[in-house]
Amino acid sequence: MTPPKSFILQKFTIIALLLLCQVVIALGQGGPAGIGTSSENVLWLRSDRGTSTTVNEGSVNQWQDISGNDNHANQPTLAKRPTYATSSINGFPALRFTGNNVNLVVNDNDNLDNTTGFTLFVVAQPDNIDEKPRGLLSKRVGPGNQAAYSFFSYTGSNLYLDAPTRMNGTTPADNTPQIFAAVFNGNDPDFRSRIFQNGSQTGWANAGSNTSIGNMASDLFIGILNDSYGNAFRGDMSEVIIYRSALNRAQRTIVEVYLANRYNIALTSYSFGSTTFNQNLIGIGNVGGDKSTSTHDVGSGLQLAESNGSLNTDGELVFAGHDGTAHGIDNSDLPDITPITLSDRWQRTYYIERQEGGTVDAGSTDISIGFNFAGTGIATDQSKVYYLLYRSGVTGEFSVVPGGTGTLNNDVVLFNISDANFSSGYYTIAKSSEEVRVWYSFNDGSWNSFNTWSLDPDSPINPGSEIPGIMDKIVIQKGKTVTVTNNSIGGGILEVNSGILDFGTTTNHSFSAISGQTNGTIRLAGDNFPAGEASGFADEATGGTVEYNGTGYDLTIPRAFRNMRINLTNATDQILLLADYNLNGSLTIERGELQLGNNVSTTPVNLTVQEHSEVNPNGKILTGTSNARHQLNLYGNFTNRGEVQFTNRTSANYTAEATNGIVDFNILSATRNQTIMLEGPSRFYRIAIQKGFSNTYEAYIEATDAAYFELLGFANQGHVDIAQLVSNTNALGLLTGTVRIGPNIVVPRLNEGGNYNISENAVLHVDGGTVTKLSGTAIVVYGKVIVSGRDDSGGTFSGGTLNANINSGITTRLNGTFESRDGGTTNLRQFRTSVYGSQHQGGYIQSGGTVNIVAGSIQSDYYKPKLSDLCKKR
Repeated sequence: MTPPKSFILQKFTIIALLLLCQVVIALGQGGPAGIGTSSENVLWLRSDRGTSTTVNEGSVNQWQDISGNDNHANQPTLAKRPTYATSSINGFPALRFTGNNVNLVVNDNDNLDNTTGFTLFVVAQPDNIDEKPRGLLSKRVGPGNQAAYSFFSYTGSNLYLDAPTRMNGTTPADNTPQIFAAVFNGNDPDFRSRIFQNGSQTGWANAGSNTSIGNMASDLFIGILNDSYGNAFRGDMSEVIIYRSALNRAQRTIVEVYLANRYNIALTSYSFGSTTFNQNLIGIGNVGGDKSTSTHDVGSGLQLAESNGSLNTDGELVFAGHDGTAHGIDNSDLPDITPITLSDRWQRTYYIERQEGGTVDAGSTDISIGFNFAGTGIATDQSKVYYLLYRSGVTGEFSVVPGGTGTLNNDVVLFNISDANFSSGYYTIAKSSEEVRVWYSFNDGSWNSFNTWSLDPDSPINPGSEIPGIMDKIVIQKGKTVTVTNNSIGGGILEVNSGILDFGTTTNHSFSAISGQTNGTIRLAGDNFPAGEASGFADEATGGTVEYNGTGYDLTIPRAFRNMRINLTNATDQILLLADYNLNGSLTIERGELQLGNNVSTTPVNLTVQEHSEVNPNGKILTGTSNARHQLNLYGNFTNRGEVQFTNRTSANYTAEATNGIVDFNILSATRNQTIMLEGPSRFYRIAIQKGFSNTYEAYIEATDAAYFELLGFANQGHVDIAQLVSNTNALGLLTGTVRIGPNIVVPRLNEGGNYNISENAVLHVDGGTVTKLSGTAIVVYGKVIVSGRDDSGGTFSGGTLNANINSGITTRLNGTFESRDGGTTNLRQFRTSVYGSQHQGGYIQSGGTVNIVAGSIQSDYYKPKLSDLCKKR
């Protein structure tokens, strides 16, 4: 049979939001090995859970998805069902596929494609593998028909990946148990598609020009390329995992270590040392400079996170697992720490292994270890201090880990342990008789002054003239400012409630948990945000504000905050953002310069802001000059009263991409309108509009002066005949939603050659500004184009102008519509419907404005203007 053919999706450069958080213990439903949440891990099938039968050789009509997404695999046809094998790879059950159209089907779901990246894992043992195309995972109707991706073995028994362009591995698969993996990363400029076998990369390619996988109307097939393909996989499958993101090297490695340990498959580089304490295996680490810094909750009770940015060496990894001991209380093997009494030790213990370069206990990792009481049935006590316990073997008395004290916060006790006190071994937790004290900032002053603190929020009570200790809870009260002048302060829970905690340039601070309120502010004069579980401080509804002061520095650690304010000493002081930041609230640049990237590194930076962004008169946003393409992802309004430069170009070059620094300005909210108001110089490279999956919500762009707006980026991508673009790399990159071009906004080029499509889920509204397509073929309208003048007052309009003095002017396809309103001027060489036939009727509406049909060559099948004979196909 002829092998399946793939097709090429057009390039799509809206960068998938990385939303990388600061180093915290992450909560929520976790994926395999604690990597990703259920929104990322969209499919997880494991043969010991959720099969319709557990009878040996029984036919399987359903394999339930345990990712939380209900992407269950089914097979209603008896003859096509795999069978259940009670003992297969490493003694675990498996589903046995016999070829001959045997397969399972997952119904089409938008979360299985429609993405800029994906990662696939299959644990399988082929049976007599051959050179025929035998599908592992495939989402397509047929070759080139609604084809999202296919992962299969083929010529030379090598693995192949169609994503949708084909590439292949170079190492033959054999009939032994193996971990097959594939990654597609549309944001990788070098190799977008990669294939791995047992942890080794065996194939890589650039996958053509496509940078995303479209939203295909096809089911996902397991064990075959598509329904009734004929050739199908033969052998046993024990686990199938799909992420709708491209896992980085560290994340992929951690998942592979989990699979390798479970199924006794040797990897080339990394492993976990225990074969008994390996249930609910989780991990964090650094592989090749890529980092995975925290685990999500997998229901075991344990979570891990990097502390103090210490995962800074290639091959530095930390894994943890347990032996299946049930949750409960055990008061044996407790150390004597008189006068404090320990009790209520968790009877479940965890083996935690640190390694570097494959050597156990090498490296210098500071670690945050979180014990999550939720779901354990173990009673919590917020009034008591908890202790972290350690022993080197599976039996014997525990010892207290130095610095291992913590307090409960949202059912989690978090311990921040330094490298010097962290060793591979067996860990658990116990409650102490020690009471948690709560300190309130009663006066403005120094952290180290006892006069600052009270044990009562309303009156000065500090009988011992003390300051907060490592196990205490600290509350910064409304209207109070506490200043830190010493390094290495710490405590239990820190709440910054409408007051100010100023750390200045001090470092090495650590708390179990950090929370705040909207007006609660942590001031920093460096990249020195304290260690601790800070999701409460970053919460979109109840979190606080981080304010960066001082005279300039680099931000190198990924962070998640609610609000961020930059207020440096001088307007010329500069902060270089060199790590991904996710702001669940607002960004304000009061004074100073925020630069994305530096002048050396080619690593891109992603800055995501969920609410309003504001650059005030003494503020700037700049772009580093290195060859890196950064992303500013906006979900709220943007106001510039200062200066923004998202490119280092000073003049346009429409036919070539810049190599001296780019920031894509991405307008992305699918749930509300967004306003871009420019009251100061604003130099853009590319403005991308992708507002969900319809044209419902608007991005409105206006400048108070024509000199305040420049758009200087690449504008040379022509569009093929497609109703909904998945790629628009032009300087005005309209994909979905409505973009309204207001006064003083001039878009000098939609693109240079070919067509510029207005997709069916998009509207281009020229409302007081000017938009021009100077060369090429046509503005092709599947959605809608509106040209109007903004009504300034009393019927006085700021006229909008659309220029399309090109062969086919405006061409409507399907139900595409052109509308002219009061105050608008449209200059066309031709208005016409498509050459493709009667289904392309389109529409022309004119309630006002002026439409000029100008002289020049036109599409010769039409007059000017001319609408096609709807009964005639050309």
